[in-house]
Amino acid sequence: MLLHVLRVVLAALVCAAPSDPAFATSGTPRAGRALAEARRALAVGDIAAAHIHLRNAVRADPGDPEARLMLGSVNLSRGDFAAAEKDIRAARAAGLAPERSEADLGSALLRQRKYAAVLAEIRVTGHAPYVEGRLRLLRAAAQAALGDHDAAEAELRAALAVAPSAAAHVALGRLALARRDLDGAGAEAAAALERDPADAEAWVLRGRAARATGAAPEAAFAFGQAIALAPQMVSARLARAGLALADGRIDAVRADADAILAVDPAQPHGLYLRALVLALGGETARAAEILPRIESLLTAFPAGRLLSAQVHAAMGRPHLAERDVNALLSAKPGHRPARRLLAGLLLRRGEAQAALDVLSGAETPEGGDAAADALRGQALLRLGRPDEAGRAFAIA
Repeated sequence: MLLHVLRVVLAALVCAAPSDPAFATSGTPRAGRALAEARRALAVGDIAAAHIHLRNAVRADPGDPEARLMLGSVNLSRGDFAAAEKDIRAARAAGLAPERSEADLGSALLRQRKYAAVLAEIRVTGHAPYVEGRLRLLRAAAQAALGDHDAAEAELRAALAVAPSAAAHVALGRLALARRDLDGAGAEAAAALERDPADAEAWVLRGRAARATGAAPEAAFAFGQAIALAPQMVSARLARAGLALADGRIDAVRADADAILAVDPAQPHGLYLRALVLALGGETARAAEILPRIESLLTAFPAGRLLSAQVHAAMGRPHLAERDVNALLSAKPGHRPARRLLAGLLLRRGEAQAALDVLSGAETPEGGDAAADALRGQALLRLGRPDEAGRAFAIA
């Protein structure tokens, strides 16, 4: 998708009117040659070579807005969002009309989680309908990230009005999922696929909506369709791996992790899946080696925190395990696996009453979680309450 966008940008650069000062021929012969080489590299999809040539062009002529804009677009495709922002701003400072770089700047800001900057700097007026639609999608993503779902929905409805797209329907579907409106999410996925049956993001949305309703086979089919359309799509492979994990198909989880890491050996979500597979296979030492490389990811979502806590517990690092599990419970107080793990850690430390108190806060009552009931029985036994312990063990 980004490569497609880059080719569109390249076409715009090549076809721009010679009178547009922002797209004039580079000021030095060396920079001009480097730009020509970059165009040829982009035309065949060689992003790495284009990046080298564009950096040479910028060194030869730092004030060339065309070279700066192209370098910003390439950096965006490479995932270097801070560098992309820097180059796009430099292009503007060199005379590039702001509206020519609005979408790329908005994307760079959004990927750096600079949501307020997106809303403050990205304006939707004065653009062609397609560009306006894309800019509204960026603004909607920032609004949703800031928790203003109503404003995000209004922005997306406006985007659909000016430039109907599968992407807008997908974004609306994600909002519906966040609100637990599963029918709405399914309807938006259907609308997106009707507009573009080859939209991989729409298939992922359809799969997530199906999974939320318990339709695992339909979800697996949808995720498979997304991967067939976009084999390198991390979100689709993560979603499919989640289904496989729920079914205990660890080899399938390993296959998706390997596929992600084959493209980018440092991809955080791929490393998370690999660490998870290793931990489940009892290779906690190898899993522990991965955790420091993905610390920021692990702290961002509950499953990551839980994995980190479980690995630390298995490695005999109870203080680190408690740190992670307490952080998870502060965000999700009723999280059952986290409470079970914390109760086990407390029991090892001899704090039976504290373990019992932790288990009482779980979201499942007695009899609904065998592992928790077994831990409850151990705590009661240590507290000298054998009759109650016996009942807990019997329930478990």
